[in-house]
Order: sequence, then structure tokens, then C-alpha cells
Amino acid sequence: MVPFKNDLKGNGGLETEFVKILYYHLDKDYSGEYKTFNFPRFCTIVDGEIKVTLENGKILIYNRDNFLLLPSDSNVHMDITKNTKALAFEFSNNLIETVLKKTDILKSSRKSLEHKNYMLGSKRNEIAEDIWNLFVTSREKNNNKKFLIDLYVQKLVYDLIQDESTHDLLYPNDSHPVSKSIKFIDENITNNISVKELSESLYMSESNFSHMFKKNTGCNPIEYIRDKKLDYSKELLKTKSVTETSYDLGYDNISYFIKLFKKKYSLTPKQYQMSVLKSEEQ
Repeated sequence: MVPFKNDLKGNGGLETEFVKILYYHLDKDYSGEYKTFNFPRFCTIVDGEIKVTLENGKILIYNRDNFLLLPSDSNVHMDITKNTKALAFEFSNNLIETVLKKTDILKSSRKSLEHKNYMLGSKRNEIAEDIWNLFVTSREKNNNKKFLIDLYVQKLVYDLIQDESTHDLLYPNDSHPVSKSIKFIDENITNNISVKELSESLYMSESNFSHMFKKNTGCNPIEYIRDKKLDYSKELLKTKSVTETSYDLGYDNISYFIKLFKKKYSLTPKQYQMSVLKSEEQ
């Protein structure tokens, strides 16, 4: 299983505030496990077909006419019978909460639903349009494409929530220790956050917490905090100096902040500021 070869080949996808878009090129006869970690994933086929075996042993096959919605912390087995191109949209908890707050869809009003560990749905017109808009925009060379993607993915989630059978899959599990820690990190990103502080707040040892965090997210807490700070630094750098941004994010050593930024984005904070300024002048 390899990412599509496109302008996003550096990390096999694109990440915004609300969603991570993952591109896959699956060769015929590929067989393997697929995990969703701590967030729900909306899976769709661009071309081809996937046979999926769920954790309960049930088998289903989906193609470009369907979508598969998997909840967080799920694990399925995939078998590829023909060369397949696929897209997966990993929804952040913040995305779901934002859509619920901005609409009149109330979690408290939903019916008591039987728990499901998947949903195989058909691409009705509005959902097919949402997917197409997300796909096309993600491949454009547009300085505003992350903004547009976040608009389109909110529309996609809104359309999905119209179907009550998606509720148990989409609503974040706020009681999960990893969900609690991620929410705390996101709300306190400008503060100094330690793994010790997070683990103690959850009454867990640092080692057990770190193991659980990595199992659910694919990275350890330190890496997650660092990446979140660096992502947020790009917003701060649009209006603040490199020094101010570094201090605001808790990096007293400015050289260290610059080193981390360059390693992640392949340019220095100052070079990033110049690129933003140049794009605004065009």
C-alpha cells in the first residue's frame, strides 16, 4: 500500500485544522490490516474495489459508489482484488464539535441507537459532491486550499450527520484518556505541557500513558505536542516576529525553535514569513 504519486507525496496526504486527507494506491492482491487510531475515518474509492473484513468477522465489499465510515480505535482487514486508488478523510474531534455547535443538530435529540462498528453508505448526490470538492481542492496549487478544504469537510460532516446511523461513529469519545489529553493539548498549545502533567491528570504512569497515546495516534505525546505547536506557529508568524512566536509557544531557545521548524517544513520561520508575504502581494 503506497500513497498516490502527486504533489502531496511528501507525507502521502494533506492535513488541515479539521481533517487529514490520506491518499492510497493499493496494488492487486495486497492484503493487510487497516487501523483508524483515535479519530473516525471516512473512506472512499476513486477507482477499484476493496474487500473489508470487520472485527466481528462480517465481510463487505465497497467501490466508488459507496463510502465506508469507521469509528476511532477500529481495526479491519483489507483484501484488494484489483488495482485500487482510495481516499481516507480522518476527522478531528474539533471538526465534529464545530459542526454540532454551528448547526441545530443536537446530540441530545438523537434516538438511542444500536452501536455499530462501521457504516457502509451510498454516495448520494450531496455527499458525492462534497468528496469531489475535497479531492479537487486538495490537488490544486492554491494558497487558500486548506481554508477551502476545512469548509468542504464541514459540509461533508453536516451531510453525514443527517443520517442518524452515523452519530455513534462520529461523535467523539470524550471519556477516552487519549481524547482528554488531546483536548487539553489543543486548548493549551501556547503553554508548556509535559507528559508527566498529562499522565498525572489521568492517574496513569508516564510509560503507560505514552504507550496508550502512541497506540491510538501513531505518535508519542512529545511528538504530538511538538507538531501541534509548529502547526500553530505558522499562524502566529503571519502577524508576529520569529522571537515573539518562539516565546509564545514556550520555546525560550529561539535557535531550537528555528531548527524544529526547518526540519518539519524545510524552510526557516523567516523564509516562511517571506513566502507568505510574497503570496499576499501576488
